[in-house]
Amino acid sequence: MARDSWPMDPEWTRIGWEETRTATDRLTSDDADRALEALRSVFPPDRVEALRAEHPVAAKQTFANGRLTLLELGHALAELGTESDVLRLRQPAEFESTMAELRAALMVSRAGAHISKPEQRFGAQEFDFTASFTGEKTLAVEVKTPRKGERTQKLELFEVRLLLDLMERLPLNPELQARATVTFSPEVEELVDVDLGLHLDAALAAASAPLATNPFQTFSLGPLGSLTVAADTTAQGLQFEASGVALDPQKEGRRFRRSSLTKASQQLAESDAPGVVIVDLALNSLLTNSSPFLQRWTDAQGHLAGTILMDRHFVAGRMYAEIEVLPGQHWKHLEPLCSAWELCDQGHLHYCAVCRLPPTCPVP
Repeated sequence: MARDSWPMDPEWTRIGWEETRTATDRLTSDDADRALEALRSVFPPDRVEALRAEHPVAAKQTFANGRLTLLELGHALAELGTESDVLRLRQPAEFESTMAELRAALMVSRAGAHISKPEQRFGAQEFDFTASFTGEKTLAVEVKTPRKGERTQKLELFEVRLLLDLMERLPLNPELQARATVTFSPEVEELVDVDLGLHLDAALAAASAPLATNPFQTFSLGPLGSLTVAADTTAQGLQFEASGVALDPQKEGRRFRRSSLTKASQQLAESDAPGVVIVDLALNSLLTNSSPFLQRWTDAQGHLAGTILMDRHFVAGRMYAEIEVLPGQHWKHLEPLCSAWELCDQGHLHYCAVCRLPPTCPVP
């Protein structure tokens, strides 16, 4: 859907919100009303039309998963928001990071913490907030929202384009009850800047004859990878899937350290309280594979209680966050946070801001 055609809802009442309110069964009706009113105060009707082509909130309001994240944001705003948060959320470049800070503050406040902003000092880059618990335990908190590197984003767009081209040009019956899985070769990473046409033409020419005689097999796509077609009686017609290039998790971790973590550590070192870095993976879930690297980094920071990775999953119209705790040298100061999390039947930690955790683990 083109960006300028997203159907914005100026009143925050029409597009799919009833379905979203039903899905967010942890919130009361009054909670949901207050959350939507908080969102409306940030993006009132007279501002909404101007947002359609330039602000991330436009796409989030349009799609079901996005509305779940917005309702969590609205709930956090209603509970903890400040005028400064409102102004930052209106800026497209600051929207994602401000949303992550508010959602992290909501999680920490669920554990019974009092949230306060550090006193601003001229020329100083302060951490995001202080969390004070009963029993005189205090944490300095810095929230990070890592984005994918430019090269990674380019590779993902390349893979999507390649998959769409294959879907359009492969000589397969679209009514075939089957799954066609494209597994991209590591060599694809070297082809991102190369004209795709020649490689695709050669791959299709090689696969066409075998596909015509027996489609249910694995075909080589040359340097692009391979295609496996498997019968599936549950599929409604031909379903295409793709397995992307495995990226080096240590490389991702090192890039995140350079771009964000070193600064976060310096900011937290200014506090007398142990620090915690909360990493919201909404824009880069690839970093879940970097946890061993991030654990080693956390161990080396003498002033940290730990690093917390928060990865949201959308399952059956609901949203759940999976939590991974990387303890630091002052790990005991993280103990009060545990009351904000829930343990599923598989032993995973979850944070469920707006949807109740079901009896069985919802994360695939």
